[in-house]
Amino acid sequence: MDQAARSSAEFADLGPEFPRIFAPTEERVNDGEPVAQPTRVLTSSTALRVGLFVTAKIWGGAEQQAWLLACGLRERGHDVEIFCRSNSPFARRVIADGMSVLEFAGTGRDPFTLWRIRRHLWKLRPDVLHFNDPHGLTTGGVAAVGLPVPVRLASRRSSFPIRNPGRYRRLCDGVLCVATEVARVCRESGVDGPEIDVVHSGSVTERIQQGDRTRGRQHLQLHEQDILLLTVAMLHDCKGHRYLLEALATLVKINPRIHLALAGEGPLRVALQTQADELGVSQHVKFLGHCPNVPDLLQACDLFVMPTVQEGICGALIEAMLANRPIVTTTVGGIPDVVGPPEIAATRVWPVPSHDAAAIATAVLDALQSHEERAARAARSQQHALRHFTHDQMVNRTLAVYQRHVARAATRSPSRWAANRRAA
Repeated sequence: MDQAARSSAEFADLGPEFPRIFAPTEERVNDGEPVAQPTRVLTSSTALRVGLFVTAKIWGGAEQQAWLLACGLRERGHDVEIFCRSNSPFARRVIADGMSVLEFAGTGRDPFTLWRIRRHLWKLRPDVLHFNDPHGLTTGGVAAVGLPVPVRLASRRSSFPIRNPGRYRRLCDGVLCVATEVARVCRESGVDGPEIDVVHSGSVTERIQQGDRTRGRQHLQLHEQDILLLTVAMLHDCKGHRYLLEALATLVKINPRIHLALAGEGPLRVALQTQADELGVSQHVKFLGHCPNVPDLLQACDLFVMPTVQEGICGALIEAMLANRPIVTTTVGGIPDVVGPPEIAATRVWPVPSHDAAAIATAVLDALQSHEERAARAARSQQHALRHFTHDQMVNRTLAVYQRHVARAATRSPSRWAANRRAA
């Protein structure tokens, strides 16, 4: 069974019209004449045409990284076409930036949308398709079945086991994992066909370091004597907020001037607010929702706390390191890639086990005892982040993966699009 027929059968749940999407590779226009395309020769130095798929309806760390990647590729002279959910925060951001965008409803899996995307891909003739999330892999990968796209890559940002490894094996040539642990989970989940690379996330150093402590604390209506703990994370169960709230109940009994700011939105907001009420700490917690002023909040805090229980790499942790903030964090998932192995991590942050409110409270109290130790560990963290986790490094490493795959594709055919037209 060929690739188109196999994918048609596997995704039959998309509806009876779905198989029609897999027209012959030579698409035709009104009078039946093939679309005229100039011959394009790929080399490792070619300015690439990249199609980037982002289907999320909210703005999170994955979307931040996709935006930074798109901007970085464009700055380096490459053409970037965005495929994303209509009216999402990501769509609004890239449209405001003047990028070329094809929007679609939802995750784009209805037959008509898949046909639209397929037609657009034929006209665009991308050198690389990059799927930023699992839904993007399904949508873009299926729409591109049978098209001679030289390189198809998927990002994997979560350390959760992969429920459908087959789509990675069938729909992409490589997987870009944000951490060593994520790559390990991919292999153990059965993603053994595509080539796996580790490309760490990065952040814009200049933006993070422009935060203003006074402005941030005024926004939160805090006095200078107040102690602010900050967490930046979506309000999901895997982020471990409930353990931090339990720790806060202990901390405020010892020092009632301790406050906690939670920046981020998500489905657990009501549940966490209820928990704060039940613990009697609601007056000490500020639920900020999605915050555009994270640099100010980072400078405003006395301690950044990341209680996550399952993590890919944690972009917010990288930003706290770049902002020169002292940090209490768990070391689950890909976080050791960021803070180092245990013996090194303890010189940069206050590491704690996951699912342990008492350990978080103890580490916070320990960190607050010495301004000098907080400053020393924060400085070590910042230097490490500057060497390894800037957005420029992320873009350059991603581009290196693109170019390696493109060079390999070029040895098979100078232009798979042109070769396909000649065969047709």
